[in-house]
Amino acid sequence: MPAATASWLGEGEEVIGDLIARLRMRLGKSQYGLADALRQEAHRESGSPDRVLVHRWETGQRIPTPYSRRLLAAVLGVPVGVLDRAAAAARAQRAAQRAPAGAAPAGGSVGNVAVMWDDLMRRRVFLYSSGVAALGALIPPYPAVPVPPDAAGALGACADLTAGYRRLEGILGPGAVYAQVAGHQRFLASWLTQARGQAVRPQLAALTADASILLAWLAFDLDKPDRAALLYRQCFDLARDLQDADLAAFLAGRLSRTLSEAGRHHDALDFARAAAHIAGDRALPQLRSWLAVTRAYVHACLGDERSCRTDLDTAAGLLAAAAQQTPAYLAFYSAPYQHKWASHALLALAARHGPAASAQGGAEADRALASWSPADVRESGEVLVAAARARLAQHEIGEAARLATQAHTIAETTSSPRITRYLTGLWQQLQPWQHTPEVTELRERMQQGH
Repeated sequence: MPAATASWLGEGEEVIGDLIARLRMRLGKSQYGLADALRQEAHRESGSPDRVLVHRWETGQRIPTPYSRRLLAAVLGVPVGVLDRAAAAARAQRAAQRAPAGAAPAGGSVGNVAVMWDDLMRRRVFLYSSGVAALGALIPPYPAVPVPPDAAGALGACADLTAGYRRLEGILGPGAVYAQVAGHQRFLASWLTQARGQAVRPQLAALTADASILLAWLAFDLDKPDRAALLYRQCFDLARDLQDADLAAFLAGRLSRTLSEAGRHHDALDFARAAAHIAGDRALPQLRSWLAVTRAYVHACLGDERSCRTDLDTAAGLLAAAAQQTPAYLAFYSAPYQHKWASHALLALAARHGPAASAQGGAEADRALASWSPADVRESGEVLVAAARARLAQHEIGEAARLATQAHTIAETTSSPRITRYLTGLWQQLQPWQHTPEVTELRERMQQGH
C-alpha cells in the first residue's frame, strides 16, 4: 500500500463501517442487496439485518454484533477475525472522538467524510441520497459490458478518450461534450460492474473515477450542482475501494468548491478542512497546493483574511515544489490556475478589507491571463471576469468593460452558464456607468446574444 494511504487505510486501522462498505462495493451490491444476502444467510425473512441497519453500520452509527459479524463474514467472504479487528478499531475511534484532548477532527477519516457528505444530502443541500444506490437513479441503465480480450488496449483507448473529451470541453464548452462524456462514463461504470474479481478492475475503477470527475465538472459548469455532488460522492466510494487517499482528498475538495459556489461557505469550509486532513503532509504537493488555494477562497468569503493569506502562501510554496507528473484529474492545476484562484480569494477579501486586496487580486488575474493556455478557452472567460471586477473596484470603468466584453465573447462561444452568470453579476455592477462608450458596447453585445 502506498505510504500516502497508510494513515487512513493501513492494515489494522480500517474501521468496520468502511470495511463493510468497501467489500460490499467490491461485490457490486447495494445496501439493500447486502441486507438480502444476510437474510438468506440467516435462513429467515425477519429478525435479521435490514438495509437501515447496514446503513448504520457503514456510517459508524452502530457496530455489528458478534452474530452479525459471523453473517457478514460468510456473505462478504472474509474471516471473522478481520471483522472483529475492524470492530475493535471502530470502538477505539469512538473512544478517541469522545476524548477531550487529542481527538481526531470532525471529518478527519474517510468514513467520517462519507457520513458528512450523506448528511449534507439528507439536509437537501443537493439531493436526498448518495453513493451507488443514488447513481442508479441518476444514470440510465447501460448494456452489460464484458471484459474484452485485449483489456489493456481497451483501457488505454478509454483513457485517451477521457483525455480527448477534457481537451474538447476546454475549447468548446460543457454543452458540446456532455452527452458523449455521459455515455462514456456509463460504459465504464457498466464494465466495472462486470469486472468483479478481474485483474483489470483497479485500473478500470481509476478510469471510471476519472470519467466521472469530468462528467461532474461538466454538470457543475452547466449549473447542475446536485448532479455534480452526486457524481463526486460516487467517486468517493471508488477512491475508498482503490485505497487512494489523494483521490479521496481531491473529491472532498471538489465538493467544497461546489458548496462555495452555492454560497454555503461554512459547509464548504468543513469539507475543505476534511480534505486537508485526508491529504495530510504526504499527498502530492500539487494536490495540497490546490486544496490550500481552494480553502483560501472559502476563508475569504467568510472574511477570515489571516487564514486566507496563509493558505495562499502555502499554495504558492507547494506548487513551486510540485513534480511534473500528476494524475489526470489534477492535470488542469498549474501556476495560471493558482493565480486565478488567488485572484478570486483576494477579490472576495476586498469587499471587507479595501482597495489593497482589489489591486492584489487584479495583479493575480493579470498573471493568470499572461500565462493562460490558448487551448483552455472557456476558463479564460472566468479569469477575464475576475480581471474586470478588479478594474471596476479601482474605478477603471473602460478597462473593466473591455475585459467584460472579451469574457462575453467566450461565454457565447463556449455556452457556459457559469461564466454567463458571473458576467451578469458584473454587468449589474457596471449599471451606473451604462452611458459610457465601453459599457454601451458591452450592453449592445449582450443584447445581441439574447
